[in-house]
Amino acid sequence: MNKVFIVGCPRSGTTMLGSILGNSEDCFTTPESQFKFKLFTKNLSKEALIENLKKDFRVKIWELDSECIEKSVRFSNSKSEILEKFLTAYCSRLNIEKNVWVDHTPENMKYIKCILREYNQAKIIFLIRDGRAVMNSFLKLNWGPNNAFEAASKWNQYNAIGFAALNIFKDHIYLIKYEDIVRKPHKTISKLCKFLGVRYHDNMLFGDSTILHNYTKKQHQEIGHKPIKDFINKWKYEADVRDIQIFEKESSTLLDLLEYELSISDYKRIPVYEYKVKLMALLKKQTNKLHKLYRRGKI
Repeated sequence: MNKVFIVGCPRSGTTMLGSILGNSEDCFTTPESQFKFKLFTKNLSKEALIENLKKDFRVKIWELDSECIEKSVRFSNSKSEILEKFLTAYCSRLNIEKNVWVDHTPENMKYIKCILREYNQAKIIFLIRDGRAVMNSFLKLNWGPNNAFEAASKWNQYNAIGFAALNIFKDHIYLIKYEDIVRKPHKTISKLCKFLGVRYHDNMLFGDSTILHNYTKKQHQEIGHKPIKDFINKWKYEADVRDIQIFEKESSTLLDLLEYELSISDYKRIPVYEYKVKLMALLKKQTNKLHKLYRRGKI
């Protein structure tokens, strides 16, 4: 079974791209698979690994039962063989007969070297999106960065890792922009499919192959439709001007290198906002801690 791993900062469109590719006649896309990092990075005994996987939230989303987990772990000679058996069980349950697995887990970015060590023929797609759009998406959620500073830091970090990996593993990695997928979907996806060695057809662009669970449907409203151009510039109308200022100050060099035009040039007042945002983030963090202590009856 061939492997394709999509990497990128969360909220960059990894789920959208995974869903598009999953509509190919050759590919299938699974829910995110963070549990595989336990297989590849933790040196657990088979018994400990079985118990760990049984409790894992992501394994439950794959709907792998206890018997499948136990047999896969006990009768495998390597960690990659365990994952292969999980994939076989997933495909069998859904009657999938395709030979290219697409994994759209954003955290794949941090494990590129590990992934290529386990699967030296794997293809990796490095997906980039305008960081201000990523920030705008993050700030609507109840997880991830909750201010412009943290969003900029996360975006800078993920993309720095991606470009370092691209420089080292250039034969395995394909660079693609979210905005190109949305503006020129046919040209962009057909070119990507050629790199992956899979067949392309126009209906792939509706991207309705990914199974979304209830907890994540609200944050993936674009899935099941052709890429929507309006999503590219939503941040310009939704994001707070101060947040845009802060993000651009923290990420101006990378935004410029990636040919994302800066919208604000006057940064004179940013230090005032910096203190305010940092203070609000600290207050929120401390408030959450107090709430937890209160619920536990410790205060």
